[in-house]
Amino acid sequence: STAAEFTEGWFRDVLPDPAEPDPGSVKRVLLCQGKFFHDLAARREEAGVEGAALVRVEQVYPFPTEAIREQLQRYAGAKEVWWAQEEPENMGAWRYMGFEAWRRMKLALVGVSREESASPASGSLTVHKQEQEALLDQAFAGL
Repeated sequence: STAAEFTEGWFRDVLPDPAEPDPGSVKRVLLCQGKFFHDLAARREEAGVEGAALVRVEQVYPFPTEAIREQLQRYAGAKEVWWAQEEPENMGAWRYMGFEAWRRMKLALVGVSREESASPASGSLTVHKQEQEALLDQAFAGL
């Protein structure tokens, strides 16, 4: 971020896809947070993936219903809305987001995450990289 971004403007709960994919070509909207957005965006570009929009949910509580709805309306033709995170399934925001999206919007999210775990990381850089690649593959599978 630039210094101006910290001193001017405002905090936004939900950030649109800066790549501005053609709304008519988007089949899947991936909701995500923070650093994982950058990993997803890099993979999308490197692999030439079309049909995916990346929407960053930077504040999950209180649940930003209207801000998410506004982004989803941009991609009204999308068939799928997924939550993608690099944390294990039992950590991170996935379960909260899945529950609240259904409760507030009747939106059934599909989750992309590491398998449930007692720890947030495997402890092995090699395993972490393999898991990260698998997550990125899964997020764009079928597109």
